[in-house]
Parts: sequence; C-alpha cells; structure tokens
Amino acid sequence: MSFFDTLYAGSESVYGEAPDAFLVQHLPLGGVRSALDAGGGEGRHALWLARAGVAAELIDSSEAAVERCASRAREAGLALHASAVDLRSWEPQRSYDIVIAAIVLHAFKIARAVDVAERLRRAVAPGGYLYLSVHLAGGAEERMRREAAQEERAERSFFAHHHIKTLFTEEEVRAMAPWELVAKERVEGERCPRPECPYPHDVLRLLTVRR
Repeated sequence: MSFFDTLYAGSESVYGEAPDAFLVQHLPLGGVRSALDAGGGEGRHALWLARAGVAAELIDSSEAAVERCASRAREAGLALHASAVDLRSWEPQRSYDIVIAAIVLHAFKIARAVDVAERLRRAVAPGGYLYLSVHLAGGAEERMRREAAQEERAERSFFAHHHIKTLFTEEEVRAMAPWELVAKERVEGERCPRPECPYPHDVLRLLTVRR
C-alpha cells in the first residue's frame, strides 16, 4: 500500500471536506461548466463544484482517496467521475473550464512538477481557469525540516514519510501558472490540518485565467 493510500485509509477526512475559501471567494462559478480536480484526494473541491452543478472529474494516485470521493458523491446523488490516475504519466484527453491542483505539486521534484503543471495547463479551455495551491520555501517549514536533519534532496526537496516533499519559490509557482492573474493569496504559518504533521506551512494560492 502506498503512503497516500495508507494516509487516506487511516482517516475519515484527511484535509477536511470544505473547499479552499480563497477559491470559493474568487472563482466566478457562473461561467464554469466543467472541472478537473487533479490530485484531488477525497474530493473536497470536486464535490463542492458538483454540488454547484458543474460536471466535475477527480483524478488521484490513491485508490483509497478516489473510492472515498466516489462514495461521497454517490451518497449525495452527485454525478462526479473519480478515477485513480498517476499524474506523472497522465495526459489530458479533453479541456475543462477550471483545472485545480491544490497542495499537489509538492509531491514531485521541481522538474517533474513543472512537467505536470504544463500538462495541467493544456487541459484548461480558452477562457478557463487554473488554480494552484502550493507550499513555499523560505519559511518556518523549510527551517524546521533542515533542523530535523532529514535527508535533503536537490532543489529544496526533502524525503519524509516515504515520499518527496518539495518547497517552491513564488517565482517558480508563477512560472507554472503564467496566465492573467485573477487573485493571489499568500499565507504564512498556516497549520497543517493533519494532527501528526508538525510543520507550519507558508502557502501560496493563485487563480489564473487563460485568455
């Protein structure tokens, strides 16, 4: 069983069920008819969009997370397609009015994250939106990880709990979402929703639109 399958199987709701308040506030839902929640875990964003009448799809590498999302959709009577997909090999087959990657890209080294982000952009329809939420370098989390003497990888990537954790600069994130900026939020010291996680995260949230 993978780290993420173990993570999702061991909790009723790893990251909570509410979508990011920033996205709820800034996404103009009236023009959104289709959505892809990439690496969406248990589906807090996909389920929110499906409840709003959006044709939502979710992909995630964890079969446990995908099944939980699908189960919640069935219980709520929502038409939501969820499938287990590895973003490292995923290729977009269609386009969407919004593509979401919330706290996903940190699971890859920087070069791989850039590659995944490029394919996510290709899945955004003209006039559509790309939403990225990432953990940033340079804050308390990076300092704590260095002090903990975990095995450090190149380019601010650390190995922890059997998976990679990469911290990005704001410039790197902006390069992965280079389109017109709709809204931006930077939060320092945001507490991790998982009780076993000791790190305060510096989080950058970007909503961009493809013109």
